[in-house]
Parts: sequence; structure tokens; C-alpha cells
Amino acid sequence: MTVAPTATLILGNIDEAGDYTVVRGFDTADNVFGNGWRGGWIGDKLYALAQDGTGINWELELHNDASRVWVSAILNDVLSMYPDIAVPNIANDELRHAQKDAFTYGVLRRKDLSAAEKTAIVNSAANISFAGGTLSVGFNDLTTALDSVENQVSMKGESFTEEGLMRDWPHGNNLWIDLISEKQKYKRFAATGIGKAGYKTGAFSFTLGFDDKMTVTSIVGAASSFNRGSQDSTGDLSKTKNKYNSYGIHAYGAYSPSSNLNVVGTLTYLRSSSDITQYINAAGFGNADADVKTNLLAAGIRVETTLKARSSSVVPHAGIPYVYAKSGKYDTKVDGKKIWSNKTKANHAIQFPTGVALRGDIATGNGWNICPQADLTFIPQAGSSNQRTTLTDVNGISDRISGEFAGNFGTNVNLGVQADKGGAPLGFLYGFTGGSKGKADHTLRLEAHWRF
Repeated sequence: MTVAPTATLILGNIDEAGDYTVVRGFDTADNVFGNGWRGGWIGDKLYALAQDGTGINWELELHNDASRVWVSAILNDVLSMYPDIAVPNIANDELRHAQKDAFTYGVLRRKDLSAAEKTAIVNSAANISFAGGTLSVGFNDLTTALDSVENQVSMKGESFTEEGLMRDWPHGNNLWIDLISEKQKYKRFAATGIGKAGYKTGAFSFTLGFDDKMTVTSIVGAASSFNRGSQDSTGDLSKTKNKYNSYGIHAYGAYSPSSNLNVVGTLTYLRSSSDITQYINAAGFGNADADVKTNLLAAGIRVETTLKARSSSVVPHAGIPYVYAKSGKYDTKVDGKKIWSNKTKANHAIQFPTGVALRGDIATGNGWNICPQADLTFIPQAGSSNQRTTLTDVNGISDRISGEFAGNFGTNVNLGVQADKGGAPLGFLYGFTGGSKGKADHTLRLEAHWRF
């Protein structure tokens, strides 16, 4: 078999990697000598059109045996055309095997979208838990509840006198509730294949607790918390909404032998549930969904003292809370069909809140004690601040991604007032937390107590 040396062979409309026969049934024995081939053309001008839709080129190699000449075609790495795609292993597998019912294949083969648009769709779906702020809202719910718990036995609050001594009441019982409204946002998170993203959140929560003054110097209590909120993504993501809630149980205690020392300890378990919907509305797809459950454990200690300053009390304080967070396995579905299973790694974080509170005590003529307070706290954080996830498709092909969920520093300011008369204190507080990654958190807290 002889072909002109100047011949050109162009393969068109190749869908998947494999062998493509040029000729079959010919006796090519005379064309072979030693390890070489003679017959004119040796495949110097062998081409294939880029894969339809994706624009990815092929690697081609000419082969022959005793009766056949064929071309082996392997699709170039998806990163050659889509360098920022978050799931290259999964994409390569789907494209090279022409898995027409697969999500990534379906997006990348679209001709009506640019490479950047297709990359953004795939990356947003791959990072659906990050886009929904799963760990961020879980950490925030935990922090909100712990603030309520710690405030119950802090020297800056109504459980202590202005001299920094534990207050006495008839039987030492204290039933309390905090009602909390909160708005939060982050602006500058990044994830695998996502340059800049954030979210806005609105939430309502309450924390209900009971404690008992066990001795002259100690208080022990327990509380439960519930939070419900809604989160919307911002930045370089497909529009994503997370309707979430959390339930928590908390144990706490305080030991204060004198006005010079108050030691507060807390132990918490919180479970957060995120119902995430991502609105793709492109490439022939509607919505992506994920239902993510996250367990959080926290243990902390806080130390504070009271310093008198004329008619006010100054309460320096420092603490070390440790937080463990782990999301369970979950599936990513598109239009109701499972496309990936997801497995996350645990996160460990340690905070070092250090600050000072200022407290005033004003006795009115009709028996009320008014206690205005202000607190400034700096909160550095160490540990893991990236949500790490392994995605696996139906063929067992995996990719690893990660996304930020917290910054490494924050500043918290709280302003409020408590009013106490006859064993039923009331309080109203406003809090603001600003920090790295564009964090801005506004909190309104209404608290009520019944001592008996």
C-alpha cells in the first residue's frame, strides 16, 4: 500500500478517545521492513479537528499491523483549554469517554458559551458547599450562642455586682433567654477556581438557659440554642442560596473566689443543617442542590478580673476557645440527578479573644439598677480556615478542592444596657464584628432573666 508522501489525513467529529481505522483488509507485510514502514506517507500531516464544543485538540499517533492502518486519538488535557477548571480529573474522564449524560461533559460541549462561562458554571457547582457558606454560618451560629452563654456569668453583666463579686439571690436559680437578630457578610473569600466570592446572611436565633449558684463562688448552668437564617452568595459564583438552621446544647460554669478573678468554662455541641440551591440556568441545566450537615464541638476557657475606676468598673478579659467542625458526606445533584459525592476533612480552629469591658452602675430612686456596658475585643484565630473537599463522580474519578470560610483576625465591639429590679433583669445590646476577608457582622440582642 503506497500513499503519496505529501498526503494529508484529517479526522473530523471525533467524540471520544480511541482507535480510528484508516484502512482494513490490506496485506501490509510488504510495507514493513525491520522496525520501519515504507510506502510513502508516514503520517507527517495527520490532523484532527478539535473536539466539537470544547475546542480541545487531540494527540494523534499512526499505527499499523499485518492488515490494518489506524490512528490512536487521545484528547489533550482539559487544562489546555480550561486552565482554571476546578475538577480536571473528572472533566478529562467524562470528555475522553464521551459521557453524554454527565454534567461536566454537558457544560463543556456547549457552543453558545465561552470558555470562561463554562468554567464558572462547573466551578460554582463543584464548590456548592463553599458557595452556600456551610462552615461560615455554622461557626457564626456557634459564636453567637457562646456569646450569650458567656455573658450570663461574666463580671461585666448582672450576675456580678459593681465590685466584681457574684450577686446573691434567694435560691440561686436563674432562668434566662436571649433573642437575637443578625446580619452578616463576607466579601473576599477564595476557593479552587473561584477568584473572589462572599455572601450576605440574615438570621434570627434564641438561646434559652438555666443556671444555679451552687456555692458562694460558683455557678453551673446549661442552655440550648436555635438559629434559622438565609444566605445569598456574592462574587464570582452562580447565584446560590442557603436556607439553614442549627441546634446547640451548651454547658457552662463560673468560679470566682474574689473580685480579682472569674474563670468561665464552656462546652458546646452544635449541629448545623444547610439546604443549598444553586441557580445555574445555563447550558441546558436548571439548579444544583446539596443538603449538608455539619457537626461542631467547642470547648473554651475565659479569665477576667474587675478593676474599680471611680464610678465605673473595668473588666479585662482573655480566653481560648477551641472549635472542631466536620461536615458529613453529601451529594451534589443537578436537576435531581446525582453528579458527585463529596467527602470533607475536619477543621480545627483556636481563637485568642482578648479585650476590655467597661461597666457602669446607676441606682435610680424607684429601685432600678441601670448597668450600661461597652466591650472591645480583639480576636486572632489560628488553625485551618479552608474547607477541604474531595469530589468523586459515578465512575470513581476524584478531584480535591478547597475554599475559605473564615479570616484570621476580627475585632468585636458591644454596646448595651441592662436594667434590674426585683429579680427580673432585662437587657438590650448591639454588637459589631469586623475582620479580615471583608467580614462585617451586626447583632441585636434582647435578653431577659427570672431569678428565683
